Amino acid sequence: MAARRTDNPAVIATRGRMIGMWEAGMPLPAIAHELGVSRQTVWRWVQRWQEEGVLTTKPKSGRPKVTSRQEEQQIITTTRERPMLSSYQIIHHLQLPHYPRTTRRRLHEGGIHCFVPAVKETLSPANKEARLGFALQYLPMEPEFWETTIFTDGKVFTSVESPARQCWRPKNTRYQPENICNIKRSGRKSTSFWGEWDVGDDRTEAGIERKAREVWESVRRCPNVCSNLVKSIPSRLEEVISAFGGWSSY
Repeated sequence: MAARRTDNPAVIATRGRMIGMWEAGMPLPAIAHELGVSRQTVWRWVQRWQEEGVLTTKPKSGRPKVTSRQEEQQIITTTRERPMLSSYQIIHHLQLPHYPRTTRRRLHEGGIHCFVPAVKETLSPANKEARLGFALQYLPMEPEFWETTIFTDGKVFTSVESPARQCWRPKNTRYQPENICNIKRSGRKSTSFWGEWDVGDDRTEAGIERKAREVWESVRRCPNVCSNLVKSIPSRLEEVISAFGGWSSY
């Protein structure tokens, strides 16, 4: 923050000259004339020097807050309970008379900031148990085991409700359960397939083969992709165990 004029070293030095002239016996009107300030200013700083022995400006209290301590606590509590609410939704829920900007300012003061939430599918108790069991079973495996493992995956596209656009949370808490935007599959439209497609892709057999070769060559140009994946497996499993089968940062 830029220094105020009243905190400028030159201003403090001028006040010091006032006190020096006054202690030397110079009359207040003469000091004011010499320094180009009002007599009230000279008298105020002489009085301050006599009473407090300082020449710095007292800090200002500033404009009173428009929110009470109780309202600020309500904002923090509501956000912790429902972190996906927007600042407008928070003040509407609490029926507060101030602007959303004030709500955001109070949250920032409380160490809570707005981030894009992590969007994950809802894990049922059975899903968590299976994930935890897998992690516990394979955590003791040596790196050689993962070097000979074939990794494969499929993709399921399904219609889901629109996820939340923001999440109010402290820093470094992205994957805590309350800060994850869980989505549920509707079951109305669900499509599974293996591979990759694009609207502008060549759908012929030759086009598919050419695309596969391009992707394979791009992987070969990044030789550390697979080795980094293998090295990260123990850390991935440990995070799943720490989350008791829940979502991790991977």
